[in-house]
Parts: sequence; structure tokens; C-alpha cells
Amino acid sequence: MNLGFQLNSNDYKEANQADLNRSSESEKRVLRNLALLIGFLFLYLAITSKDWSFLVVGVILVSLPVLCKIFVLIDVNIKMPIVEPTNCGEPITVEVIGEGLIVDTPSWQGTFQWGHFELFIETRKLLVIYPVPSLYPVSDSDFMIVPKRAFSGEEQLSDFREVLHKNIGKRGDNSLKKMMYD
Repeated sequence: MNLGFQLNSNDYKEANQADLNRSSESEKRVLRNLALLIGFLFLYLAITSKDWSFLVVGVILVSLPVLCKIFVLIDVNIKMPIVEPTNCGEPITVEVIGEGLIVDTPSWQGTFQWGHFELFIETRKLLVIYPVPSLYPVSDSDFMIVPKRAFSGEEQLSDFREVLHKNIGKRGDNSLKKMMYD
């Protein structure tokens, strides 16, 4: 399967938004609870030792998850600046081979083996694929974008999605397994 496409600024915006939302709700909940627990520990240390530096740290740690929850409840959206990689608008080809993907642009080419991908995320218009950064530095970003418009039809998109599920997993399904066995 060969795919040819050009990425535009909307593709990068959608992929960056998906990257920001990548962590699961359970991971976010664990981090919030951990910050609260450590914050209460510092507050306890401040009360028992009468050291006000512990109080400052405790108040900050306890207030961060609370402020984040308030921002979510009132729907505050923090806009992150989007940096477009230099290959925006360049023709890109992605070829599926048995052992992985070959990505070719005018500025670089890479062969990516399936075992060296962390996960992929599907958005409304894109498939965002995450290679292991230390193994494959991918242009200026930490992911590869394959827009759904690159496929000739729903059947080809479905076939590619099935290949990704089989070889990578979705939303980090395999990342924990890989860490345990590597």
C-alpha cells in the first residue's frame, strides 16, 4: 500500500491537539491524586515542624489539581503555540512493507519497523503514529501524521487501520507491554 499526501497547517493543529489529549483520564486522575497526596504531606510537615516553606509547597501542590479541575469545569482552553515542521506542504509518501513503514519526503527518508512504534491515535481527520523518539527522530515533531484524505476510500483506510492495530496497538495498548518485555 502506497499513500501520497501533503500536510497543511490544519493537520498539524489537529495532531498537536491529539498529542495534548493523549494521556488517558486514569493517568490524569492518578497524577491529580498524587499531587494532592504529596501536597497534604507537605501541609502536615508544615504543621508538625512549624516550617513555613513546607506550607508554601503544600499549598501550591494542593491548589494545582483544584485549579485544573476549575478550569475544566468553566471550560478554559489554553491555546498552545503550534510550530509547523519544515515539511509542511512537501509531498510525502508512506509505503506499508511487511516489517513496517517507509516514509519519504524531499528532506528525509526513514524506514520504521513495527516493533519500534509506541502507539497510534486516530482523530477525526488523521492517523497520528508515534515512533520511539530515541530510535527515530522524526523531523521536528514527535509523531508522524497520515491524513485520512490520503486514502483512496474507506476500504483502504480500514485496511491501514487494521494493519496499525495488528502491529502497533491503539492509544498505548502495547506501550506498557513493550516496556515490560523490553
